[in-house]
Amino acid sequence: MTNDVLITLAEVLLGADDLPWEYALYIPALTPSWLKDMPVMVLDPEETDDPDDDPDEACKNGLKYALTISCLQDVVENARAQDCSVNLDILIKALKYYYDNDAFIALN
Repeated sequence: MTNDVLITLAEVLLGADDLPWEYALYIPALTPSWLKDMPVMVLDPEETDDPDDDPDEACKNGLKYALTISCLQDVVENARAQDCSVNLDILIKALKYYYDNDAFIALN
């Protein structure tokens, strides 16, 4: 899942446990849809000369840094801890909440 190809947000969330924690998630730079089929990339953020720049593959695909895979894994783990039967729609909602608020969502 980390070979410089576009994949979907659903693929990333469903396979979060298998992703390298030191990598990062890159999302559409202009208007992320936060839908299951949103195109994303999982890339090594260290693949740039300048730590403030996004990797070339992300830029070529109109993507920007969103968060580390370690954070994404924490979001998934937190949601599952609150509700062991959490579904993909809830995981997306939890991820967007974390992205917007830098905090975990409270599931009721």
